[in-house]
Amino acid sequence: MQKKLFFSYLFIILLAIGISAIAFWGKGYNYIIHQGQEYYLTQAELVADIFSQEQFETIEEYNTFVNQYAEKYHFRVTIIDQEGQVYADSITDEPLENHASREEIVRALKGESVTVNRFSKTTGQQYSYSAVPVTNGDFSGVLRVSLPLSEFKSLNGELIKSIIYAIIFCFVIALLAAFVFMELLSKPIDEITKAAVRVSEGELGTKIYTREKNQIGRLAGAFNTMSGNLKNTVENLTQRNAELEAMLSSMTAGVIAINDKDEVLLYNNSFLQISNMEGQNIKGQSLYTLLRNATVFDAIDYVREHNTSLMKEGVISSGDYHNIRVTAAPLQGAAKSYGILLLIEDITQIK
Repeated sequence: MQKKLFFSYLFIILLAIGISAIAFWGKGYNYIIHQGQEYYLTQAELVADIFSQEQFETIEEYNTFVNQYAEKYHFRVTIIDQEGQVYADSITDEPLENHASREEIVRALKGESVTVNRFSKTTGQQYSYSAVPVTNGDFSGVLRVSLPLSEFKSLNGELIKSIIYAIIFCFVIALLAAFVFMELLSKPIDEITKAAVRVSEGELGTKIYTREKNQIGRLAGAFNTMSGNLKNTVENLTQRNAELEAMLSSMTAGVIAINDKDEVLLYNNSFLQISNMEGQNIKGQSLYTLLRNATVFDAIDYVREHNTSLMKEGVISSGDYHNIRVTAAPLQGAAKSYGILLLIEDITQIK
């Protein structure tokens, strides 16, 4: 019976640690990588929108633009024309080789917004590149943001190492403690198992409270550290999303994104003001039920048919008639289309 309890104890401990490791590394790391790439692709699209509204007279002004936003958002910014020539790059002022054959440039010139991981000959590192098509006056090309993959890979290596050490450490502690404290340890083991399950179900930051100072107490501390780190990581990602929402809110032009079913994915307050819908929560609703404007829907139809950006002017009624400029662009990832991004500017004063 004691032998059976001993092996049962070891099984429960290993199960708890295994669940924690899978939940932390499998879900946590993949989520961080995916959200990180999505975040930088969205940043690229936002910087591209800003670029499209700027006025450039000289190459120096292009360099000033990429350096400004590279310093602001802590990533590399590059502008490439239709022929693959690098107009400006935030990490070097030296002439760079033609980028026309780069995968992300080829796809962006076809109208895609894409993220590609590959080796950078300029820096000698593996980079994650997010590229989007842009236009500005007579210029047409690609705006690309990038950052080293070493940031993600170092995190992955540390995660694997920490998990291996934690498993080895906890196994040794469980093996030694099983001979002496079989009955006394049954309750703490049960608490560890339940806490691990709660973490795997999404209750991040779950902690184990114990007064034990022996191996089980140390095991609980290691689990609490791991759980706390996972919670902090997710909270940091949430904060980044909040910063993105703040950027949208600060824009004077109306911004709205819809999916392939015309359902609203995101929007800012300026869009609600332009469309006379202040105070409404329109996320998830069909744009066709919210807005009646031929200019907007003509732009949407054009982008879907031609898979390219379009700028179109028209009028919108929001109490009074206002002249608007609608810029529509496809939202496309590496393997599928996410919908359409619309930038709506009130140009009544200009007219």
